[in-house]
Amino acid sequence: MEPLEIAERIREVFPEEVLAVSEFRGQVSVTLRKTRIRDVSRYLHDDPELYFDYLIDVCGVDLPWQKGEAVRGCLSSLFDKTPSHDTVEGGGG
Repeated sequence: MEPLEIAERIREVFPEEVLAVSEFRGQVSVTLRKTRIRDVSRYLHDDPELYFDYLIDVCGVDLPWQKGEAVRGCLSSLFDKTPSHDTVEGGGG
């Protein structure tokens, strides 16, 4: 499954949680509300077609130069060790 297809699956299952989906140089990012990050992560792990089984890293983000208020969040990179699809990165604000 391609990364954009995975992002669309997340949007279908959690429509209120997805703030944005973007692609840059072949990498797809899904920006989520922070309230259900755990539920989305569990879905990505438990769905047999997805089965993301490896959390690569979690990074804190502080972007004080963004418009309006400072932006603080978390960036997580998930990986599927089987060759069925590529890495998906997601952030929560």
